[in-house]
Amino acid sequence: MATNKFVTSYKQEIKLLGTRARKNTAIGLGVLMVVLPFLLNLDLQMPLNFPWYTWSTVLNLTITAVIGATAFNLLVGNTGQVSLAHAGLLILGAVSGAWLGPILGLNFFLVLPLTLVIGAVAGFIIALPALRLKGLYLLLATLGIYYFAQFAYKKFLVSQFGFMPIMYSYPKVPSWVPFLNSEEGDFLINSNFRWYWVNMPIAILSLLFLSNVIRTSEGRAFAAIKARDNAASLVGINPV
Repeated sequence: MATNKFVTSYKQEIKLLGTRARKNTAIGLGVLMVVLPFLLNLDLQMPLNFPWYTWSTVLNLTITAVIGATAFNLLVGNTGQVSLAHAGLLILGAVSGAWLGPILGLNFFLVLPLTLVIGAVAGFIIALPALRLKGLYLLLATLGIYYFAQFAYKKFLVSQFGFMPIMYSYPKVPSWVPFLNSEEGDFLINSNFRWYWVNMPIAILSLLFLSNVIRTSEGRAFAAIKARDNAASLVGINPV
């Protein structure tokens, strides 16, 4: 018998919003996510002359970090396997985006899915030898991947952009896209306010995808491996 306050069945547990508390929390967060960028876009005078609008930059950087942290939690938090390869894959994403965008001149909305594919392929290649490792050995191996990626990033940055950060041009959204009208023609994503509406949907889709993974049979297998990998193998779960 299911109630609105507590989870009392497996079917209710695997739902994304199985209780009234979860639904109310989701509604509250949804309203906050819509209102917050408009509040940060106001020209308010803060104590100590701290510019209010700079929190928009912090917000966008936080959204980006949330995606990486949630992916990291999928392996560490749910499977109990410590890996630092995620940081290396984030660096690979920066390098891939810079190569495809500023250097080759591809459109931003084409660079985005291509970078996703490159990261997935790289993650698969890294995972093949990593499947033989666990615990501290996995940590040390993936730590090497991170330092290699960091070294490659610095070499790439200096060779392509000198001693300057990667410079991206403002992404253009065609003026024929609904609700986006610009007298100059193309709609430029050239402010933190506009970047928020690009970053937040990506973060939400990523969180929904990872949440659904946890509720699948593979996600239950992750939890079993975290508890005890040998015991998980005895009940028919392949830890590899």
